[in-house]
Amino acid sequence: MKKKLLSLLLLAVFMIALVPGAALGAGITADTTVSRNLVTVTGNVGSGDKVSINVEREDGKVAYINQTAASGAGGYQFSFTLDRGNYTLAVSSRGDTVEKNLQITNALTDPPGGTVTKPAEPEPDYIMVYVAVVGKDNQLLYRPGPVRLSKSNEFGYTVMGALDASGVDWAFSSGYYGFIERIESDSNEGMNGWCAKVNGAGLRSSATNVAVADGDQVIWWYSMNADFNGPSWKSLLSGDYLIPETMQQEEEKLIKIIQLLQQELIKILEGSCLLNTDKKMTLEAAQKLQKKLEANSVTLSQQTNKDGAFLGDQNGEIYLHIPEKALNEARTITVKEKLPENEHFKPGVKLNSSIYEFGPDGTKFDKKVTMIITVPPVEGVDFTKIVPAWFDAKQGEWIPIVPYVVDVETGRVAFNVDHFTPFAIIQKETADNLPEEEPTIINFTDIEDFSWAKEAIEMLVGRGIIKGSDKGFEPARQISRAELLAMLTRSIEVSQPDELDMEFSDVKNSDWFYEYVKNAVANGWITGYPDNSFQPDKPITRYELACLLKRVNDDSALVREVSTFNDEKDFPNWAAEAVKYVKSAGLMNGYPNGSFHGEGYLNRAEAAVVMYNYIKNLDN
Repeated sequence: MKKKLLSLLLLAVFMIALVPGAALGAGITADTTVSRNLVTVTGNVGSGDKVSINVEREDGKVAYINQTAASGAGGYQFSFTLDRGNYTLAVSSRGDTVEKNLQITNALTDPPGGTVTKPAEPEPDYIMVYVAVVGKDNQLLYRPGPVRLSKSNEFGYTVMGALDASGVDWAFSSGYYGFIERIESDSNEGMNGWCAKVNGAGLRSSATNVAVADGDQVIWWYSMNADFNGPSWKSLLSGDYLIPETMQQEEEKLIKIIQLLQQELIKILEGSCLLNTDKKMTLEAAQKLQKKLEANSVTLSQQTNKDGAFLGDQNGEIYLHIPEKALNEARTITVKEKLPENEHFKPGVKLNSSIYEFGPDGTKFDKKVTMIITVPPVEGVDFTKIVPAWFDAKQGEWIPIVPYVVDVETGRVAFNVDHFTPFAIIQKETADNLPEEEPTIINFTDIEDFSWAKEAIEMLVGRGIIKGSDKGFEPARQISRAELLAMLTRSIEVSQPDELDMEFSDVKNSDWFYEYVKNAVANGWITGYPDNSFQPDKPITRYELACLLKRVNDDSALVREVSTFNDEKDFPNWAAEAVKYVKSAGLMNGYPNGSFHGEGYLNRAEAAVVMYNYIKNLDN
């Protein structure tokens, strides 16, 4: 009897082994290949078996999850992208699981809390992408339009970053980081739910992992049909999609608010008027509004004629009301937001908004046109001091506009204009408010995430030692050798050579940095490279800057015995003494891990802090 039972058991095991995918333990295989941040997982299971994959970050959050069916031959494949970091990958089928560890070292972005490695080619501080969000009932939850993505944003330059920048309310799926469960009031239900695509192509990974570039078109839509690849950008602009009632009601409410502000403007002939002072926006609400407006990018264009028009930005940043008969002919009115340039920064003037350019430039109106710009009352914004202004390019000055009305509850500043030119909201500081003999403080919107360098940047810009650009200050961009020399030369008094024959092959007397290089050569600060080049555009390393500062100061007495850095044994002979000097003089510090990391390139924020320390030493 026992032999018979044993035979039956062996037969059962043999029969199970013949069932595809039913093998225990060895019934599934998984091989992984990694190219930069693209992960491909291939393997074999039973014919037609379902295969699921789950990838978790080291902090336990899900980074990728998916399911597929094996081919008739039993093969399967998953492809997806991951951020830099460590992951655990689990592939399962019919109760069997294979686990593997993954390490991504070359990716587009870092996970929260990760270590950032500087790319060989620095990314811009922000990009513009176009976003549209279509809800369950074909409602435009976000009309097609541009948003500004900052690389310092939580989600960076990704599809998720684009959705977050639109300002719509969203939520991730519980337990599955990166998978959208809800946008506004539309939640996933069964097989129906949220999808996204970039430039017409669907996503191969979660929205937090798919990168976007400047000018990309991102569409989010609520899918109720697996065969529908979502709306096209052209169809979204055709007017076939509905504007939600709440959005229409908001526009109607806004028009009434504008009418009330216009009535208040009529009452005052000069000066200003503060409304709703007892309902001032909370700091938390102001910060939330500021974040929304910083991500927003105003680009409006609308045909108008003698009947007038109303132009409004859907995120509430700016509005323009052109009354009937203000124009004597049809025109296409445009509004474009831009970042301040150097010419816009003036002593005693603080910019509290972006600059808005209206077109056609030079347009004049037969009637007053009402403009409204929204300014969040964050720290540093004083509603009793702000004033709308237009920029006189010929004089290089901001001209205040009066009268004006400030709604303290909403942050809206209303005023009338009679012509088109660049406009902004400024805050004028009186002589009593300005510190004695202190440099002008200049504000850049892209240095908020560099709080450790903010004071240094503002002081250097105020003294004219370093400048910004139309992109802002660009704190994360690597600073070039020419830029660093310009900063150093502007910081100290140096002898000006009358004539000097420079033989650098890549420096011409027409170059903007020619005089700075000439002064540096004359004073013995630099010698160039063996191939007779200066390489002005090359980023400067921490070792090179340390040597440059030591040569400029040429005071070996300042070099004293100090504890240096844990990578001191790696210092090259030509830089070792210079590193000791900048450490003992308090000019350059190391990293939190105790290293100097001398071969690393400096970004503009780091260079500003070093020069700030150097100037403080000179002043003392």
